[in-house]
Amino acid sequence: MNVLQSGSVSGESEFRNGGFGGPLMGKQTSRYLSGSHESFAGQIVAELWRRNRVSKISSAGVTGLGSRYCELPLVPSPVVLHAASFTVCKMLFYVRLCYTFFRNSLIREMMFPANFLIQVVTRLFWFVARVALFAMIYGEVDQIQEWTKHEYFAFMATGMLINSIVEAFFMPNCAAFCENIRTGKLDFSLLKPVDSQFLVSLERISLAMVSQMLLAIALLVWALYHIGHALLIGQVLIYFFYVGVAVVFFYSMMITMACSSIWFGRNQGLYDFWFYITIFAQYPRSIYDGHDPSRVETGEVLQFAFSWLVPILLVVTVPAQIITGTLTDWRFALISLIAAGICFVISRRVFLWSLDHYRGASS
Repeated sequence: MNVLQSGSVSGESEFRNGGFGGPLMGKQTSRYLSGSHESFAGQIVAELWRRNRVSKISSAGVTGLGSRYCELPLVPSPVVLHAASFTVCKMLFYVRLCYTFFRNSLIREMMFPANFLIQVVTRLFWFVARVALFAMIYGEVDQIQEWTKHEYFAFMATGMLINSIVEAFFMPNCAAFCENIRTGKLDFSLLKPVDSQFLVSLERISLAMVSQMLLAIALLVWALYHIGHALLIGQVLIYFFYVGVAVVFFYSMMITMACSSIWFGRNQGLYDFWFYITIFAQYPRSIYDGHDPSRVETGEVLQFAFSWLVPILLVVTVPAQIITGTLTDWRFALISLIAAGICFVISRRVFLWSLDHYRGASS
């Protein structure tokens, strides 16, 4: 028997004739879905059909997800979606959603190509200015603390790469999140059948920042070439892993601050906050070392605060030291990883807690 059939009731006609009515399901079909897992599985299938994502329903399964095809096996009554297939299709859904975000962002940028080019040129000027400044500094000295010229440029490239990823994917979304809270437009995001934090965090992409990513990677390759030591595949993988750790850390701080707009109504300090945070992260941790052991210097206070309390210095310095082969204390790497994980969990809790206090456009 077809899993969507019982007696004279056809599963396909149930879909077509609105048997999965209400928001998702109807009374006739819901009687086959007694357990919570089965009910949820049936809702997923119904939602895919309603959104024209399903092209075929049969006893073999559900075929079709937009232009992509996947098989969702349906186990005979009671209706159960196989866990692995459900996970794959959910992942495909989010991948397709990311593609839609990218396409919409590209269309938005190409509507005003002059503005896009101005942003790219501005980023290029900023990149050249920073590289030229430290090239002049290293023309006078051989190293700053223990950082040689090319090691520091590898650090600079790492910081630029992290910064460009955060600004490309999260900064415009967090700024829009603050504004949507003030205007009440956040209601539209909360009503969509997708994780609200995912939608709020990734809906807009600043494609102009891709140019800075490419410049940062080019600077990193140039610096590593002049450093001259051989790179291991594991070393490169760990480096990009810790770049991801830094991105998670900065994103968590940013979305947590953006959530404060629910109480304040308006948060104009987000860009200022990001600017001041990245100022500290532009320099290696050892730059803040003290020189007089008889007293506590200001640099040592900043180093302690931004290494152990809010490890901004560590999340950028650690991947740079990994790729240059100068990391000697792996405790810093462990602290960075733990701090990023804790910050992400806290940011998720704060986001959900903030939504509970969101009053909506009508309030």
